[in-house]
Amino acid sequence: MASIASLVYFFVFAIASTWIAEVVRGWWLWTRKLEDDRKREEKRTLSNRGKPSTKRLSIVIPAYNEEKRLPAVLKSTLEYLVKRRDREGSSFTYEVVVVDDGSTDQTAVKAWLCAKEMGAEDAVKVFQMQRNSGKGAAVRTGCLNAEGDLVLMMDADGATELTHGLEALEFALCQRLMKKSKSSGTGAKRAGEGAKASMGAEDTGPASRRKKAAGRGNVIQEAGGYTHLSQQTVACFGSRAHLEQEDIVTKRTRVRNFAMHGFHLLVFMVVGGSIRDTQCGFKLFTREAAFALFQHQRLKRWCFDVEIVNIAQRLKIPILEVQVKWQEKDGSKLKFLHVFHMALEILTVFVCYNLKFWRIKTAAAV
Repeated sequence: MASIASLVYFFVFAIASTWIAEVVRGWWLWTRKLEDDRKREEKRTLSNRGKPSTKRLSIVIPAYNEEKRLPAVLKSTLEYLVKRRDREGSSFTYEVVVVDDGSTDQTAVKAWLCAKEMGAEDAVKVFQMQRNSGKGAAVRTGCLNAEGDLVLMMDADGATELTHGLEALEFALCQRLMKKSKSSGTGAKRAGEGAKASMGAEDTGPASRRKKAAGRGNVIQEAGGYTHLSQQTVACFGSRAHLEQEDIVTKRTRVRNFAMHGFHLLVFMVVGGSIRDTQCGFKLFTREAAFALFQHQRLKRWCFDVEIVNIAQRLKIPILEVQVKWQEKDGSKLKFLHVFHMALEILTVFVCYNLKFWRIKTAAAV
């Protein structure tokens, strides 16, 4: 009987060892493929990184099967940009980069039709990926092909209010650079007035709009203007952390909240707690920061945001976190089973960067 039991244990051990070895081998091949894909994307966009910016602002919108939601979001985005150009002058130039992540519906067609309807064919670029690769891959493609001094990444569902969110992130970024350059007391006073103008905000009359535009212009000028901003390496993340006790979160199911807290714990273990909300789909980068971060990004799906934070920490690129107005939208692509894949991605970031399987080539200047 002892010999039979030993034989059974041996076979169980052999089968388990073989299975574990295959899992590890599959994971290793996956990480190598991610690295190879990153190198190809970096090489393909190399020429763009050597070019000077041609726009003040680029807005990158990753989209997968968003033919229903994208047109309304794209229309409101273009309307905002046109109004802002009218207020701030023709020097405020912009582009909207829509990256169709291998959609099976008419996402790209709807984007083109919306641009044509708005008379904005020259301001809208649509990149169509050959197959569905994931949100991270779409964002990387858009940001590495962007031509703006500032690059904003925003989701196609329009969950974050663009006007308040973008201007709040811009103001935080400018303030950080002004503090760094030790601006004069007069400059700080003007910056404060600019903050009230751009973020103050219940009055929507013509005088109020002019005041906001002037304030925003003052803040950007105090920070050195768009060209100076583009040459800095700073990122600014929109955050929903202040909403954790709101009804929008407390009404979620216990399972979803459990998964959320588990995810936050994994994120804390990998990148610490300096950024409370890594997953908000509303992030602003200077041109230099966008290239420095996304040329190193490997993950293609849900946890690319966590990897970006990890890369920024290693390159010593500061990330600011700013509260934004956000509301949950129907039609989320994230399913419960994706949580397990997200956990694998986070652990992959931890292992591959700490064991130098994935390397950061150069350090960016802060």
